[in-house]
Amino acid sequence: MTYVEKLLKRLFQNIIITHRLSDLTDHLSQQNLEKSHIYITIEKDNGGRQFTYLTHDQLITLYEHCPVMERSLYELIFSENQVKLYIDFEYYTNNNADIENSHIGPNCCLKILYYLFNMQINDVDKNNDCVNIALQQFLVLEASTSKKISFHFIHANPTALFENNITLGLFIKIFVHYLLSLIVKHKCLSFDVDFTLQTTTISDLITLLTPYVTILRRHCTKCQLLSNYMTVAEISHLLVLNTRNQLTLAIDLHVYSKCQQFRLLDSVKRGKNNFLHQSTYFPFNDHSNISYIDLLKKSLVTNIKDINVPIIYLENNKFTKTLPNTIISSPTIEFNINNLNYINDYTNHILISDTNCMRSSSLNRLTVIEHATNVKSH
Repeated sequence: MTYVEKLLKRLFQNIIITHRLSDLTDHLSQQNLEKSHIYITIEKDNGGRQFTYLTHDQLITLYEHCPVMERSLYELIFSENQVKLYIDFEYYTNNNADIENSHIGPNCCLKILYYLFNMQINDVDKNNDCVNIALQQFLVLEASTSKKISFHFIHANPTALFENNITLGLFIKIFVHYLLSLIVKHKCLSFDVDFTLQTTTISDLITLLTPYVTILRRHCTKCQLLSNYMTVAEISHLLVLNTRNQLTLAIDLHVYSKCQQFRLLDSVKRGKNNFLHQSTYFPFNDHSNISYIDLLKKSLVTNIKDINVPIIYLENNKFTKTLPNTIISSPTIEFNINNLNYINDYTNHILISDTNCMRSSSLNRLTVIEHATNVKSH
């Protein structure tokens, strides 16, 4: 019996803890739980998992009584849950020794998120100020070590939610595909390559860019993209080498599965000592005096109680928006996300230009952008 299991049974009578996910889902199907419950995974010493669900108050009580090094806890995200945007960013330092500043990639992520979730980008925003503004909305958690750079980005003060993490994953994949295609198509004195694009997967675009990443980072510092908002050099820092020295994305596109496990604030993977803490380099909300309890609540991806913002959902291969508890989106409501229509236009372009996409079902026609892999905990 794990320390957390013993503690939960001591703190709460009639707590339900299962050793199989299917047992938890069977139990949940017979209950009428409020949306305020958070589903939790407990990691065991042998790498196995236990599953339970807690109210916010119970989770806070657990945190108050459980030492950090015993908190091997993950938020369990079902595909039925509406979610805040979340991103997992990571790479190994030994394989990427040429990246001298480990904050360039995370900084790029924040600029991209600001670009996506703000209506207008003005000249003042086209500098580091946009990162500070983004940090008013996005919570950055870090678990980096000397061997691995690791960040989580969570839309803690969201201006939009997603109907589920599957739709969120598709949204992110399409925009990543768009960014990589912009790099491939751009031309300058240092990068003038004619590619014949016959396929549309992210993996194909990464393969095309593999021989040129160093050039892009060093010499494309003035090559502007996204209406002169970001440079090719910045975005190219999203491309990193994995442990097999193969080029890949620092943004993990495999954390958007049907039963995803996402590590909780100030929790640690079993057998490790790098707990996931709030980043000091990227302080949330300008070092505001937010309480630890409120920060914990804001860090929960599925904690959407009392958040009254538009919801992004997928319908007929298009991303659209609606207000909570409504069916038809209202054109009179200002929605703080940039270029949603353009993302839909680009999605349509991908589907039409790839004959393999046209033979697939609606959802698979979008997921052809990146092949699925096994589920992992993060």
